[in-house]
Amino acid sequence: MNKLRAYTLTVLLATLIFPQQSRAATLAAPPIQTQVQEVARWFTGLFNNGQQVASNPAVPFISMTNCNVQLAGGTPGAGVENIYLEQQSTAFERLRFYSFSPNNSTVGLSVRSFVNSDI
Repeated sequence: MNKLRAYTLTVLLATLIFPQQSRAATLAAPPIQTQVQEVARWFTGLFNNGQQVASNPAVPFISMTNCNVQLAGGTPGAGVENIYLEQQSTAFERLRFYSFSPNNSTVGLSVRSFVNSDI
């Protein structure tokens, strides 16, 4: 019985001491253009914080609509994904233009505001 315990303990210790290489370390990142498209896809759609407001009425309600846009009359950069953001709230309203672009090894982000000169 003691030999069985010794063998079991040896196997357990070997498993813990000599962990196998993680499969994540061997995975390659997708091409940067694929990453740009995926980030833009995550960023588009509808959002609101209704559940948060229901549990904490002090938080202002926010509704956000984000959609992919093409620039009229402009020369789009290679691989650039443009997103129009419209955020409405009881506390504020916000309009933004987001551009996701491929950099050397990262996804670049440019944010522009729409300014209403009449306000």
